[in-house]
Amino acid sequence: MGPPLIMTSFIENAFKHGISYEQKSFIRVRASIDGGMLSFCCINSKAQQRTDTQHGLGMDNTRKRLELLYGDAYSLVVHETPNFYEVKLTFPV
Repeated sequence: MGPPLIMTSFIENAFKHGISYEQKSFIRVRASIDGGMLSFCCINSKAQQRTDTQHGLGMDNTRKRLELLYGDAYSLVVHETPNFYEVKLTFPV
């Protein structure tokens, strides 16, 4: 069915970096299977970032894991604006 917990890291990051008690926040997650491909999307608001947070290590590790498992058969697209962060992942199941 796919690598265990691969999407969990994106959802954890959405909570870690997207939720704020000081401003309106949101997280939207959706997943579907069509034609043997799983499509996953996670979009979240961007909360005020702390200066002590480390960026990119989890995403780099996830990309490496997907590359090892699927080669060119997967797609991982990250779109970031000042207000939101979006991850779109597609891979064969």
